[in-house]
Amino acid sequence: MNKKDVMIKEDSTKDIVKKIIKLAIPASLEMIFQNLLGLIDIVFISALGDDAMAGVSLVNQIITLLLLVFGTLGVGGSILIAQYYGKKDKDSIVTIVGQLFLFGLSVSAITIILLTLFQQRILTGIGVTKEVMGFAEIYFRIVIISMPVAVFINLLTSVLRAVGNTRTSMLSNVTSLAVNTVLNYVLIFGIGSLKGFGIAGAAYATLISRCVGFIILTTYLLFFNKEFDMKIKAFIQFNKEKFLHMCKLSIPVTVGEGVWAAGSFLYTLLHTRIGTTALVANQMLFSVEEIFIMFSFGLSVAGLTVVGQEIGRKNYDLMHLKAKIILKTGFVSSVIFGILFFITSFFLSLIYSHVAEASIQLAVIAIHINALFQPIKVTNLILGNGILKGGGDTSCVMIIDTIVVTIGVITAYILGYGFELGFLGVFFGKLIEEIIRFLFMMGRYKSDKWFKLLV
Repeated sequence: MNKKDVMIKEDSTKDIVKKIIKLAIPASLEMIFQNLLGLIDIVFISALGDDAMAGVSLVNQIITLLLLVFGTLGVGGSILIAQYYGKKDKDSIVTIVGQLFLFGLSVSAITIILLTLFQQRILTGIGVTKEVMGFAEIYFRIVIISMPVAVFINLLTSVLRAVGNTRTSMLSNVTSLAVNTVLNYVLIFGIGSLKGFGIAGAAYATLISRCVGFIILTTYLLFFNKEFDMKIKAFIQFNKEKFLHMCKLSIPVTVGEGVWAAGSFLYTLLHTRIGTTALVANQMLFSVEEIFIMFSFGLSVAGLTVVGQEIGRKNYDLMHLKAKIILKTGFVSSVIFGILFFITSFFLSLIYSHVAEASIQLAVIAIHINALFQPIKVTNLILGNGILKGGGDTSCVMIIDTIVVTIGVITAYILGYGFELGFLGVFFGKLIEEIIRFLFMMGRYKSDKWFKLLV
C-alpha cells in the first residue's frame, strides 16, 4: 500500500467511525432491550418471593443456554452472508437464509419434544429444590412453547446484521419489550376484574412478546427488505453444498458455545449448592451487568459484519483499519459504562426491594469488582464474538473457549469449596477465566493468522 492510499484511509477514519457507530448503536440497544426484558421479568417476579425468583432464574438459564447453542449455525451463516454481501452475490445470501430456516425448524421441533419429555429430570438435574420446583415447573412448561419463535428470531437477526441492517431487529426488540412489560404487570398481578396468573403470567407475557417480535422480523424480511430479494420458495429448498459449508464454520462455534454453556451451567450449579442467597445474588449481578456490557455489544456485531464484508471485497488493509478502530472504541465505551455499572450498585436495594439483604450485599461486592474489569470483558466480546469470527477463525476461538472455561470452573470450585469462599470464590473463578481469555484472544489477533476468504 503506497503513501497515497495510507492518507486516504487516514482521512476517511472519521467516516469509518461514523459507519461503525451506525451499525453498533442499534445492535447494542437491541441487546440492552433484550436484557431489560429479562430484568423486568425478574423485578416483577421478585415480588412473588425468593423461591419464585430462583425458579425463573434457573429455567431462564436453561433456555438462554439452549438458544445460544442453537444460534451458532446462525453465526456460520452470518460469516458467509457478510462475505457474500461484500462480494455482491445476493443469490447465495438467499440460499443461506433458506438453509438457516430449515435448520431452525428441525432443531426447535426436536428441542420442544425433548424438553417436554424430560422436564422433571432436567429441573432436578440442575439442583432445583422442593421449595422452588413448583414455580420452576409452571414457568418451564409455558416458556418452552416459545422456543421455535426464539430460535427463528435469533437466526433472522443474524441475517440482517450480516448485511449491515441492525435497525430492524432493534425495533422488533423495542416493541417486544413494550408488550412484555405491559403484559407482565397485567398477567402476573391482574388488573381490574382480571385476576393475575402469578408466575404463569410472566411466562405467557414472554411467549406473546416473542411472537410479536417474530412477526415483525418475518414481515420485514419478506416484504420490505431491500438488501436482497428474499423468495418464499428458498425456505423449503435444501442446498447440500451451502449447508455443509455453513456447518463447517458453525461446528467449532457450536462446540465453543456448548463448552461455554456447560461452564455457565456448572457455575450455576455451584451457586445452587451454596444456597438460594448465592443464586439470587448471581442472578442480580448477571442481570445488571449484562445491561451495561451490552452497550458495547454492538461493536462485536460491527466487527463481524465489516470484517466479513471487507474480506469479501478482498480489501484487507481497510479490514485491519476497521478492526483497530472497533477495538479502540470498545475500550472507551467499556470505561464509561463500567463507571455507570459501579454507580448502579448503590441503587440495587431499590431495584430489588423484595430481595433478602444478604443477597444484595454479595451482589454489590461483585459489581464493584466486576466494574474494574469491564475493558477486558468488552475486548473479549468484540474479538471472540466479532472480529475473529468475522475472519472465519471459528476453530481457534473454540479452542480458546474450551481451555479458559475449564480453568475457570476448576478454579471456581477450588476457591468456592476448597477455600470455603462460597459465592465470592465462584465469582473469582469466573473472573480469572475472563483474564486468561483476554491474553489468548489478543495473542491470536496480533498474530494476523485469523482471517481468510471463504466465498
